[in-house]
Amino acid sequence: MSHSYDTSTYIAEASAVPTRLESPDELRSLATAAYLEQQKSPDPLVYVSGTTRSGWAVYTSQALVEAVGLPSLGFLSERGQYRFETEHSFTAVTVFAPSDLPSVASDLRQLLDRVKADPMLALRADTDGSMYGVDEIAEALARDYVSSMPAFDYGNVRGDEGQGPDYFFTWLRSILRVVEVALARGQAVVHELTV
Repeated sequence: MSHSYDTSTYIAEASAVPTRLESPDELRSLATAAYLEQQKSPDPLVYVSGTTRSGWAVYTSQALVEAVGLPSLGFLSERGQYRFETEHSFTAVTVFAPSDLPSVASDLRQLLDRVKADPMLALRADTDGSMYGVDEIAEALARDYVSSMPAFDYGNVRGDEGQGPDYFFTWLRSILRVVEVALARGQAVVHELTV
């Protein structure tokens, strides 16, 4: 039986983010504010919700980040600054202060550029064959499209339940766009993974 892994990446006022998290519930008001801002206007991108079956995008990100040697992007995997366990699941949370964002944005761009130059990196990072082939990877990377909900952006993003190269690279580009918006505004970014 497969289950989904859900991610949320969103901007927040740096002063509103707790200095030490005791629970992911402390972030609900920040996530809700970014979500509502996103619902009011599709641009700029301030909130991205990702969903992937059986953690495919999360595990593919982890393998890709390790292959290209960008440990700063470990937040795209199951790693987080904070990890909150429940009986049957967990939530991993990473908070980036405004001062962290230039390097995060640079590393995300570098990741995308390196895969554009060598699509086989993505193909090798995918352990279940959802990347299909290098032509599909190159096609997905050639797009500039971003989305606040790439797994449910039917008609604009191809992929089955958060799998496939178009979903994967739209998700990564969308996270990058949130980071860029926060950087321009002097805000923080929060990334959550719930399993």
